[in-house]
Amino acid sequence: MASLNPATLMGIAERLGKIEAGQEANLILFQWNEETKCLALKYTIHQGEVVFKS
Repeated sequence: MASLNPATLMGIAERLGKIEAGQEANLILFQWNEETKCLALKYTIHQGEVVFKS
């Protein structure tokens, strides 16, 4: 879920769609390399736990 609006449309905004205490934390964090114009996956966080770190 990328944002609050899709979560609201799906009826799950009470637990998804925001980054704040009490919300499920499912995030993918990337780092943009301006020189190569590429994204690098840095972290995957599922239900508040880091499950991948590069």
